[in-house]
Amino acid sequence: MLTEISRKFTPDGMRGLLEAAGFRWCRHEEAANGYFSLALAAPA
Repeated sequence: MLTEISRKFTPDGMRGLLEAAGFRWCRHEEAANGYFSLALAAPA
């Protein structure tokens, strides 16, 4: 059973994927240590 898929994205790469899927990039926050980030997107 597959329970997790770990992928690494750059902010620019994630923005491109979101915009290609019909979303607009709203905000991006990254942990100080760089271990994770959070992107907020909304329908375009």
